[in-house]
Amino acid sequence: MKTNPIAVLVGASAIAFCFTACDSKQEQAREEKLEAKADAIDAEADQLRKDSEKAAEMKDANTDAIRQDIEKQADQIEDTADDIREKK
Repeated sequence: MKTNPIAVLVGASAIAFCFTACDSKQEQAREEKLEAKADAIDAEADQLRKDSEKAAEMKDANTDAIRQDIEKQADQIEDTADDIREKK
């Protein structure tokens, strides 16, 4: 009985693929460790985004407060100027 060389090649390839497709426990542990590290980095990045957004909102609020204060001062100066003009 003679075997077909193509069948032997396909069979050997299939067996080799099965061995390479199966991860060892060490490989699985390494992948899980890397996934956990990636998740931690993602969580840290999300927290940094939230913190920077909060800081930006606080700076915007501070800027708005300063702008309102300056506008009030400008209004007071204009009122004073108007009073001086009326007294002339």
